[in-house]
Amino acid sequence: MNKSGVGRGVAVAVLLAVLSGVAHGAGVGLVVKGDIKKDRTSDKKEDKNSSTKTSTETAVYAISIQVSNTSKQEGEFDVEWYFIKRPVEGDGAKGDPVVGEKGKTTLSIGPQKRTMHQVESRPLTCTETKTATSGKSGGTKSSSSGDIFDGYIVLVKHDGEILAKQSNQARYLTEEWLSKLGN
Repeated sequence: MNKSGVGRGVAVAVLLAVLSGVAHGAGVGLVVKGDIKKDRTSDKKEDKNSSTKTSTETAVYAISIQVSNTSKQEGEFDVEWYFIKRPVEGDGAKGDPVVGEKGKTTLSIGPQKRTMHQVESRPLTCTETKTATSGKSGGTKSSSSGDIFDGYIVLVKHDGEILAKQSNQARYLTEEWLSKLGN
């Protein structure tokens, strides 16, 4: 084979390697900002022998997801998000974290461009009730129920391969957690 044929073969191989890298996510950036919006209400009832205070907190998690395509070609990326919650048990203790809600969208991003995607969770509610009684059997009893947010996970994928991942807590980016998500 002559020199020009070898050169073209190498150039084609390099071009295919570059295109393969673009297809597999070279040049993808991810920035996520999360904010929990809370609304609290309280109610107090008193009678002759007791006083009961009930506090309810409703929370919504809003996240802004910025995905950047720093390659020189347009790309399609699957963006998945997961909201992590913890149940609040009767004594106020927090249970084990679980995925409470998830979503997915596909973004087409031009070469060397970025796009923002806003996501808001469904509300979670947690209620705490404290009752104080007087007299011989006086004392205070507390009980809690509901769920609270513990975090989020955001994944950017191309052809099923995770290109970028982010969470508010590093433990949610471990293989153990990612396998729970089906990744």
